[in-house]
Amino acid sequence: MRRPRLGLAVVLCATFGAAGCEAAPSLPSSGRPADGLLDDAELQTVVELGIQRDIDGVVERLLAERPEVRARAAMTLASFQAAESVVALSPLLDDAEAQVRRDAAFALGRIGDPGSTGALGAALAEEADAGVRSHLIEALGHMATERAADLLLSADLESWEEAARASSLSVLGGVYGVSHEGLRDYLIETLTHEDPSVRLAASSFFGLQSGVRLWARHAIYVRQALDSYDLADPAAMHLVVGLARLDDFLDYGRLSRWAAQAQDWRTRANAMSGLNPLGSAVQVLVDALADPSPLVVFAAARALTGGALDDSLVPLLERWIEGHPNRLAVSRELLIQLALMRQIDVVLAWVDATAPGDERRWVVGLEVLSYIPGQESLSRIARAARDPSE
Repeated sequence: MRRPRLGLAVVLCATFGAAGCEAAPSLPSSGRPADGLLDDAELQTVVELGIQRDIDGVVERLLAERPEVRARAAMTLASFQAAESVVALSPLLDDAEAQVRRDAAFALGRIGDPGSTGALGAALAEEADAGVRSHLIEALGHMATERAADLLLSADLESWEEAARASSLSVLGGVYGVSHEGLRDYLIETLTHEDPSVRLAASSFFGLQSGVRLWARHAIYVRQALDSYDLADPAAMHLVVGLARLDDFLDYGRLSRWAAQAQDWRTRANAMSGLNPLGSAVQVLVDALADPSPLVVFAAARALTGGALDDSLVPLLERWIEGHPNRLAVSRELLIQLALMRQIDVVLAWVDATAPGDERRWVVGLEVLSYIPGQESLSRIARAARDPSE
């Protein structure tokens, strides 16, 4: 019997907070400098219109004389993500002031209307300001069209902008599912770019679910890139996720190596998700329970509980649980696995050792008991119901 499983990233986020969430491309971040909002009544008026969701009122401010007001109005429209404001925002890509062009590009990226693709591409071809160019490249990554991929691939960019190009193409393919052979080929080739930041940006595509179908038949190149990496290269953390999703026996040894030896805890944790606890990788997973990173330990526990284990592992799991009384997230996984293996005495002994009033441990204990049939588990649940601390 297998229990329903949440994705590892979801579980880590829920269990450990932001520290457990896998980094992934998201909506654009403005990174805009301060504009004196707190001391400027006209700018505050724009903010008030935004709070009132008066789109027409904010659009009128796009024509204001002061560039600070035009920029603030564009930024406010970004928060609405309203497609009806695209027509008014697009002309600001030609504004005389860089701050206005920057915020207009940011807003169009946030809105993500594919109708903006042409205007963004044309603006990028003419733009000289580095900050504005950065926002234009990022915005194209949120247009979700093959044309946006064409424009990004053909854009004449500076070498220091290559990471931004790779990131936007990764978002197009991996987040929005844009199927484009040129996009795929560029990102595969860029996996071995000499600049680590470019490699990292390109690799993120291969760790995103929507991109797998586009590159799966070309996995040999992903494997070659991963095999060429130093064990400290952060780009590996995305490639091991992608290969784990393929669930190909050709990758079991490769993933075991990265799970055991990668210097970045994120790579070790991600590699765990592709290991089979019924094969030779079981020792890697068991050894990972001693990893200094709690997130790697949790990932190993999740992998170990993915199927039936050999009974010879029961004493090891039991010792780990006893030796780490405060690691409840991991103990929960292992205890449920032990319950599924019908190691009833081990599980009940752990529940019986729970002190009255230990709410966090009781929460875990009650969930674990739900995997054990019979009167013994019901008596423990009744005991918890009588706990005077509840």
